[in-house]
Amino acid sequence: MSKARVDRIFTETSVLTYCIDEVGQPFAFSYNGNPLGDELTSELPELPEYMFQGYLSVNGSPDAPGNSLHEGYEEQIRTLCQKNHVHTFVLSRYPMPPGCKAKAMFILRDITPIKLLSGEKSSSELLLGLVAGNMTDVFCVMDLENKMIFLSPSVEKLTGYTVQEMFNMTFVDIVSPEFMPIVQKYLDIFEVFKSRRFLQEEDKHALSFELQIITKNKETRWAEVSAFPYTDISNRIKGAYGVIRDISEQKQKQEAMQTSLQYEIELSQVKSKYISSVSHEFRTPLSIIYSNLQLLESHLYELDAETLADSFELSKMAVKSLLRVLDKVTIIDATGKGKLDFKPTLVNLPELIEKVVRDLNELEIVPGRIITNIDPGVKEVFIDEYLFVHIFSNLLHNALNYSDKKQFVEFSVFQAG
Repeated sequence: MSKARVDRIFTETSVLTYCIDEVGQPFAFSYNGNPLGDELTSELPELPEYMFQGYLSVNGSPDAPGNSLHEGYEEQIRTLCQKNHVHTFVLSRYPMPPGCKAKAMFILRDITPIKLLSGEKSSSELLLGLVAGNMTDVFCVMDLENKMIFLSPSVEKLTGYTVQEMFNMTFVDIVSPEFMPIVQKYLDIFEVFKSRRFLQEEDKHALSFELQIITKNKETRWAEVSAFPYTDISNRIKGAYGVIRDISEQKQKQEAMQTSLQYEIELSQVKSKYISSVSHEFRTPLSIIYSNLQLLESHLYELDAETLADSFELSKMAVKSLLRVLDKVTIIDATGKGKLDFKPTLVNLPELIEKVVRDLNELEIVPGRIITNIDPGVKEVFIDEYLFVHIFSNLLHNALNYSDKKQFVEFSVFQAG
């Protein structure tokens, strides 16, 4: 059938959907996708009279849906003659998962246009092809021999293989090898279903799982598979039908969120360690300042000039240490906010280096461990003085802290090029 004819069928068919609860009460009616409410009456302007009569014909008889359509995908066909027009309806039932308010969902479709254009094909075959052809998910039907007997055209978009190519393959041919144990697990479950011949109450649920498939052009995609055993009117298992959904984009978003979450966790850990380190760096100079203040408070008039000078010098060193820690905090905070400014100026590099070394020597318990070798040709350079001091002092400070106290820390400055 040509696409134009299929499009004509799809636009001309009328679809009434509704659900039934545990006691068989219908609710949640909709017509061609438009909600009608929980009650269906002939006074609804959106609903054609023949569709209302069609609904009554399949719900007001001894073989109504509650009696003739059992668990599993089933259908019944009804013909209605009204005002010299013959309408043919297909009523399909789809069981809902346990825990839902609805026990089942029903689809009543007027297939009169299909009957007029179908030729030799049965209405149910055309209806299945029509619905599946307009699905973005892949709809498939498998018989008791595990052979595909129906595949929607959307399989080509997912896998790259045409329907005909897929009929010459098996589903496991496109499954990524590492996911074969999962597929085999569910195939084994289906074998158990088939061995019972009749579907038991505990079997009436969907089997859902996620896996990766390999497309025709060797790309990897994520897919969500939901499979359901289906039966005939006597509850005998006839095969399985399933829906395969491409969830690659969803997985990519999940992975991005997971990566972002991991980054946030690691960042939080770094911040926690940094706060602990900064707290320690604050504690030592503050203790020095506090001790000197206590000494001055208690023995100010008893101390000689040399002791007073030492006390003041220690306090100055402690304040310098605090300022250095505050500079680190300020720079890290600005970096985290993306507001770290780069302001280069012309600086006398040897003088700046000597100042940094002098300040660090004042803070060291064992001073004089830093040896500098500065090329005489190095004079003024164009740098950000604030950032340079921060980086250079941190490098020297780490070298002093993480090396033996009896060892020297030596660095050289020379001009290349």
